[in-house]
Amino acid sequence: MKYRSRLEIIASMLQVASSGDASRTTIMYKSFISHAQLKDFLSFLLRKDLIIEYHKGEGKSHREERASLYKTTEKGIYLLHLYNEMNDLLGTQKKEP
Repeated sequence: MKYRSRLEIIASMLQVASSGDASRTTIMYKSFISHAQLKDFLSFLLRKDLIIEYHKGEGKSHREERASLYKTTEKGIYLLHLYNEMNDLLGTQKKEP
């Protein structure tokens, strides 16, 4: 995999969390980042109010009740929109076959 900028990783994480109910593991695997990167980036995104952390109310087990889930905020969706527009204008977006 090629080197990705911080902005590319952030956009990837916001995209994954935009569907809602995204766990740490889901974000980590779908964004192709390590656990150390996940911790750093999640902390940053939470501080900047680009993503929110919440807990689902009625889990089947004690572990499910404690599990944190993440969702992209309106501010995060707006940033993702601007990022995609910028890539479209500059022609830097990868073309899928």
